[in-house]
Amino acid sequence: MIEARKRPSKPFGRQAITQHLQSAMVRRSANSAIFLSYSREGLAQEIGDWAEGVSESGYWIATTHPFLIIAIRFLVIQQRLNKLRSFESELDVTAVEQQIQQIRTALGRIRTIKKSLTEVGKGVAVIKVEADALNADIQSALKSIEQTLSFVPTESIGKQYHKNI
Repeated sequence: MIEARKRPSKPFGRQAITQHLQSAMVRRSANSAIFLSYSREGLAQEIGDWAEGVSESGYWIATTHPFLIIAIRFLVIQQRLNKLRSFESELDVTAVEQQIQQIRTALGRIRTIKKSLTEVGKGVAVIKVEADALNADIQSALKSIEQTLSFVPTESIGKQYHKNI
């Protein structure tokens, strides 16, 4: 089941997502769910772009649109793995769990990178504001100098020039 929300003004955290998805899963007789936020602003900071959790009805993932396909595939794998565990399949569950952990680690690294990019973006904005302010100061100083120099009679400039030569 996928619950799509566009609520940037009220970000959802783990508790709100768990409660919301629990009632939605009960209504739809679902055993897993995806809470899909239109943007990262719809999810609390603790969630970022990806979070996993469990409610009474089952496993859930909260994510944003760029990770939707990954979330769907991840849930399908989780469901199949749970079935195989219960039937004591000959499948090497440990190897699959290691791959799942590798995916979780990669998602955590993506979160770290995106957080760093956000900080860099904020720094770039500050630098741009400072550069623009310095440029305005330079333009103002040049204009002031030009106005000052325009009041000096050109005859005086010529005499002063010849005198210095």
